[in-house]
Amino acid sequence: MSDIIYIFYGTRSNAEFVIHNGFFFQDNAHDRVKIKLGVSKSERLYAMKAEVLARAGIPASCVFAVHCNEPPISAQLLAFLRVFCMTEQELKDYLLGDGAVNKIFTLGNSEFPVSWENEIKMWTFLETRAALLLKTYKTTSQEDSSMLEKADLSLNCRVAVQLSLAEKQILEKASASGRAKRLHFEKKLEEGAPLPRYEESDIALLENSDANSKLPIILRKLEEVEEGQEIQVEEHSHFLNGDKAAAGSDQEANGGLTLEGISGDVDSALDSIGSSTQKGQKENSV
Repeated sequence: MSDIIYIFYGTRSNAEFVIHNGFFFQDNAHDRVKIKLGVSKSERLYAMKAEVLARAGIPASCVFAVHCNEPPISAQLLAFLRVFCMTEQELKDYLLGDGAVNKIFTLGNSEFPVSWENEIKMWTFLETRAALLLKTYKTTSQEDSSMLEKADLSLNCRVAVQLSLAEKQILEKASASGRAKRLHFEKKLEEGAPLPRYEESDIALLENSDANSKLPIILRKLEEVEEGQEIQVEEHSHFLNGDKAAAGSDQEANGGLTLEGISGDVDSALDSIGSSTQKGQKENSV
């Protein structure tokens, strides 16, 4: 009897497995949905945000991944969202303020928020962004699950529905995670909790040799580049984030909405939680 030969495909997402290998991998611990994000060049604070991102080794426009596991976002995406949601004063602090170099090192570290307000904004952004991307699909998770119960479903249709369902579940988890984080930081703000401050020197970080430790963001390559398996979003856009034609003409190449539109939705979402934010600000000022 012949021996079975196993092949390691790498840490690919299911979108990559379907596109390049023709199969769907159930319970893929490395599954993720890729989204393209960028700071609009027409934004008043574009130059400052682009400079902070550049110092952290992150492009002002890039394809990031939302993961199926917790946390749903990488250190790179965390850093990008923090900078994207910064106020003008926060940007100045990270460019010219005391300890500006050390602050850049902490952008991708979840233990050192920019401010409670910034954390609320960025997690609201993720919550809203994921919810909006879910709306670009023509079917819901429930409809996909019902479709998969059909015995006469062809192999190609089954794989396509499985991929669609997996992407939706990742986005649903990301939206729920964003909401939970937002509520957590709202509570921090309301309680007037002190903001954690970074005290370790940047030299100590540079000498850190522990592969599992939290290295400064500037020392890391973008996750997609490290994997070397980047999907060209424009080329395979019909596999990502639903049908791009279904969501209007203002979508980006991957079927997502423009950041200007997302920013408006984030502002609207923040209005709904404004009362708790104002309460926290009053307590902090006492």
